[in-house]
Amino acid sequence: MSCKGAIAKNSSLYLAGGHSAAYRISSLGFDMIGKQECLAILQAGQEHWNQWRRETITTTIDLSGVDLSGMDLSHFNLVRVNLCGATLRETSLNHADLRRAELSDANLCHAQLRQANLSAAHLMNASLVGADLSAANLTGAILSRANLSGANLIGANLTRVKLIEANLLGAILTHAQLQRAYFVRIKLAGANFSRANLNKINRLADLSIANLQDTILEGANLQGAVMPDGIVHY
Repeated sequence: MSCKGAIAKNSSLYLAGGHSAAYRISSLGFDMIGKQECLAILQAGQEHWNQWRRETITTTIDLSGVDLSGMDLSHFNLVRVNLCGATLRETSLNHADLRRAELSDANLCHAQLRQANLSAAHLMNASLVGADLSAANLTGAILSRANLSGANLIGANLTRVKLIEANLLGAILTHAQLQRAYFVRIKLAGANFSRANLNKINRLADLSIANLQDTILEGANLQGAVMPDGIVHY
């Protein structure tokens, strides 16, 4: 039996055997481990998982398609973890480290992501309806075709974020930082940009029904954008 097969057979040891059981994976030098092994360590708790991640920093973590609905993953180290197509509905990810995580096609409806670090994360086609992303760091994240309708993005950092064909209907972006954000054909009806900073944003946004009270538009490239006064910038 291979070492990987042996560990898969004894995956329950991760929960019962403490840290040493989890470290067996690291000591064997695997480049990638199975989903069930990853889930067992994840379910052991934040301290257990984060310590293991420090020991296995180069290991590929594949949790694509898994159901983590309602779990408390606050403060978890999920850097570069593959969560493509995962269900994270109403999951708590407050202060989680999701830098460069793969979250394309993930279901994050009503998830809690307050002060989470999502810089350079991939969120293409992700559903973030009603999610709380207040004060989250989304610098350089890709949100093309993502659904952020009704999302709370108060104070979020969206610098250089790509929002191609994204849905921000009714989203709250008060005090959000959107410098150099890339807007192309996004839906913004009813969005609230009060006191947001859109310095040097790129173009083709429909802002006709958005609330832009006290919004900073200094240096913004609004070519093709439809403003609340109905004027189209060319």
